[in-house]
Amino acid sequence: MDAVSINIDKITHQAITGWAARTHDSKPVRLIFAVNGVSMRQFTADIFRNDLRKIHEHGKLGFHIPLSAAFLESIPNTADCTISAADGGKTVSVKLPTTGHHAFQPENDLGEIRTLNKDGNFVVEFRNMSDATKAKAIASIQSLTAALNSDGTYPAFLTYGSLLGATREGCFIPHDDDIDLCIYLGEVGSKQEIEGLSLKLVEHLEKLGPRVERFSTGQLTITGSEPQIDLFLAWSRGEQFFMNFAINGEISTDEIFPLSTLVLEGAQLPAPRNPQKVCEAIYGQNWRTPDGNFRWTRDTVTDIVDRDKKLTLHYWNNAYKNVISDKRIPSQFATFVSNELDVYGKQLDLLLDVGCGNARDTINLKSPKYPVIGIDGSQTIVEINNSASLGISFVHCNFNDKKHVEELRKKINGSLAPSRNVTIAVYNRFFLHAIDAEAEKNFLDLLHQLTQSYSVCFFAEFRTLADSERDKVTTNHYRRFIDLPQLISQLAMAGLKTTYAVEGRGMAKYKADDAIVGRIVAESQ
Repeated sequence: MDAVSINIDKITHQAITGWAARTHDSKPVRLIFAVNGVSMRQFTADIFRNDLRKIHEHGKLGFHIPLSAAFLESIPNTADCTISAADGGKTVSVKLPTTGHHAFQPENDLGEIRTLNKDGNFVVEFRNMSDATKAKAIASIQSLTAALNSDGTYPAFLTYGSLLGATREGCFIPHDDDIDLCIYLGEVGSKQEIEGLSLKLVEHLEKLGPRVERFSTGQLTITGSEPQIDLFLAWSRGEQFFMNFAINGEISTDEIFPLSTLVLEGAQLPAPRNPQKVCEAIYGQNWRTPDGNFRWTRDTVTDIVDRDKKLTLHYWNNAYKNVISDKRIPSQFATFVSNELDVYGKQLDLLLDVGCGNARDTINLKSPKYPVIGIDGSQTIVEINNSASLGISFVHCNFNDKKHVEELRKKINGSLAPSRNVTIAVYNRFFLHAIDAEAEKNFLDLLHQLTQSYSVCFFAEFRTLADSERDKVTTNHYRRFIDLPQLISQLAMAGLKTTYAVEGRGMAKYKADDAIVGRIVAESQ
């Protein structure tokens, strides 16, 4: 048996990170995270981290265990938390930043054992569910699919893990913890059209009773359901069939319709006409072999979000048409930056809020000590903001258009004579991940030009790569997740030295979306 080394690098309220390695080979290490001897989650150290690159030849691979606030609150300070190798050997103790003072309860009210899922939340896997809970799950599927299939407007059927379990074993996959259903929208000409159809579907579903949350991946979730019911949208173009997340036209609609039925936990439920073909399209040729560690790469994901620049601008213009101008509550990041600006308050000469949106943060950052300019790529929101008499100048700038960027630079130079004694603050929140690489380059070029003429302090908050596979609550729009170390290097090339950088959850929570974000403070070198 190989000896296993395990090392904890960092423990925060958001995650446990570290690495594991075998003595004689570099295969990924299967690990168990336990509390008071009760296994909460099995996971694999298989992350190739940049900081482990030099020692990767010795088999050191990273791991990342997300932790939710609800989970930490359930763990008493005296709990014995450990991470150990699944095949025996090394065990390390883990001191969690807990706040709980009561006895640890791994069971729910029904006595079903809970485990920690990939998002750091307590869930009950199907192998730990009672027959009564499974029966309720089947009844939920029957009720919802019957209602949707009754008039043929929104055909619904099993997909992903629920389809795989029904096709392969006729039961729920033991390590799964939710229900997956597909809803077919029909023939669709563009992803922009999917957005409208998705909204109509949500209205239709809520008329049937359940409350629905929309995630930017295109997934819908029935709120309050136990177990959770996830709904994935599908559509066709000609004979090609598409399903959000994993099917990108590789199979035809003839493999889906007319629908058939499969037995799941003893019940006949709607399924694709050729479930084997669909399972192969989703999971590959080895779909018949159970694999609790299966994961998709981002390269295989079929997004509903349209990457076309014009449609992205169209999305934001439409999104801002109904903006509520009197509900501009500042973000946590704006409050953080307001405190940071005290450092620059005496000499700050101008503040730019890039990607200002409805000005919720721009207003909070406004000061009698210096002028503020709000900048956004949506002409619609710029006009709305300027008509609101906020005492702030708002400027339209599409960073994909170099002419726009040059006009913005001239406007800045026209208002402030170039001098290293003049300080400009550049603020941007949830802007960098909402633009493409071309727009980012133009933005960084502008920063570089500003650092050549002025003293610049830079503040940014953005979704990082670690957030890429997590569900999103906000509606469908383009996201390009940011590599934090790479951004720090890019800022250095633009003449900005990073003085503060952090990554984690708890800084930008919105409803169920506790985003993993990065924050950076940088200043002219």
